[in-house]
Amino acid sequence: MNRRLPFTTVWGPLICFLLTVCLLMGCREVVQCRPGTLRMLFSCSTGLVQGLTVHIASDAFPAGKDIEVSLLCPKPTSVEVAIDDYQAGTVLKIATRLRTTDGLSSNGPATSVALEASCTSLTLSLDGFSSWPNSDAAAEDIDQMGAAVGCDRQQPFGPAMFIAGVPPNAGGVRLSRDELTAYFHVNNAGQVDLYTSHRDRIDDPFDPATPLPGLNSAFLEASVTLPENALAVYFESNRDGANLIYAATRISTADTFSPPSILPLDERGGSGGPFVTPDGGVLYYHRGGIAGSLDIYRRDLRAEPSTPSVPVNSVNSIGSEDDPVVTPDELTIVFGSTRFGDSAAQNNTDMWIATRNSTTVDFDAPLPIGELNTSYDEGPTWISPDGCQLYFDQVSATSQRAYMAVRPPALFRRTGP
Repeated sequence: MNRRLPFTTVWGPLICFLLTVCLLMGCREVVQCRPGTLRMLFSCSTGLVQGLTVHIASDAFPAGKDIEVSLLCPKPTSVEVAIDDYQAGTVLKIATRLRTTDGLSSNGPATSVALEASCTSLTLSLDGFSSWPNSDAAAEDIDQMGAAVGCDRQQPFGPAMFIAGVPPNAGGVRLSRDELTAYFHVNNAGQVDLYTSHRDRIDDPFDPATPLPGLNSAFLEASVTLPENALAVYFESNRDGANLIYAATRISTADTFSPPSILPLDERGGSGGPFVTPDGGVLYYHRGGIAGSLDIYRRDLRAEPSTPSVPVNSVNSIGSEDDPVVTPDELTIVFGSTRFGDSAAQNNTDMWIATRNSTTVDFDAPLPIGELNTSYDEGPTWISPDGCQLYFDQVSATSQRAYMAVRPPALFRRTGP
């Protein structure tokens, strides 16, 4: 999927960004910039760096905008951004996030530059940055930059699309923070097991799926979820009879997970649909209620084991609620529900969404995602940190298929090639 979405934005007066990427083979100096533009030349001496995200912001436009750039290192790459309302003296804050050929990401160079009288040229060296380890600070940077991509969250999601490279009999697709690794379950003639797949770039299809070692059994395994460090795993299984949530850990990503064990969650009537936050601190899931329906619960994994889970009553109803997914900040939740009472719902299991302004308050009243709900059953599996992408399953009496949908960008449109 191509996430380099068309854009324009409001930055004081209306500004249109014209993005032109040219590969400067053998260049020894920055090409002269054109009037009213910011031209950035990225130099690199190794082919390890494959691409980068350039984040440009200012005091007047703190949310900023992300630009995706493909690189052909060691050849330099020039990126030109033409600003219609170019004003000399405006200070731009520029940060970068690098993607390497081995699938890792790291902070790149960051700087501030004041726009000059006619145009501005800037050279940034990417050497020495690609070996930076991922860290808590880096993860925070990803959150901030991801939020800056921006979409109009008041607009409906676009049409459902297949996920390139994911098997047609897969479900429960969850992505890593960099969106390069997918975890899901695959139904092979009734045998449902856990799989993973990788891709080198966000635009690429996923590679052929491989089973997650040490986790599968002769019974059902589904709804797999991992924190960002991938050192723990949670999934749903019926290997001991009822559907319950299992957990396993490992010391490093090079190791195999420990034998899975049941996660004690004071279940009533079984539990399933686990979804862990990227920091590994909170688990959302569904479990059986008193009347036989399902409700959504939140468990603080950092608390004492005896600390009970808390029902998310602001989204639970007299119907069944299941398969919750949340953004990393826990301000948006999407879930499946059989509730009635809205003409957009299809009177089966449909997707609903709710938001809130702080984790100290309840979610607002949920709304159905009518543009994606159908006469079949739909359930969410992953939502991007900015709330702009939604992955979900659609289930009929005879099949299951994984889909994704994207909201339109906020006030963005492409004005260049």
